[in-house]
Amino acid sequence: MKKIILSLFFPGVLAFGTNVLHAQCNITSVFTSSKTLYLDSTNTIVRTEDENTTIEINKTEIIISPGNESGRTMKGVFISNACNWKVPFKEGKTVIKTVIADPGDDPGAVTITIEGKAGVVSLMVTIDKEPNKRIKVIADKFEEKK
Repeated sequence: MKKIILSLFFPGVLAFGTNVLHAQCNITSVFTSSKTLYLDSTNTIVRTEDENTTIEINKTEIIISPGNESGRTMKGVFISNACNWKVPFKEGKTVIKTVIADPGDDPGAVTITIEGKAGVVSLMVTIDKEPNKRIKVIADKFEEKK
């Protein structure tokens, strides 16, 4: 009898747990930062910029409004998106592969990693054709867009 009850109950628990882990992945979220770090391939800081950056992420695309330039946006439709957060917006990781289109520039393939550890969330952009150049921003705020 216990086996029957457990077999009926466990799939529901598993489905509920999966929905909680991926709940953040199925909504639109906004990542804001006030500082941008430019890194080399060893993650050594090359330079920093005090600039306000907003990044909006939904189920299929990412929209980046970098720096203090009004009206500049870069967009990328997901090629792949692996999302797993244990605590939404605080502990977990998302890895996005996309091609970013920057007005006036050729589109470029990038890998974007959003990672939360100990409540600190950062976003790292690695440019596929220039792996020695990386861009990192640490979230001032990361939350669901309402």
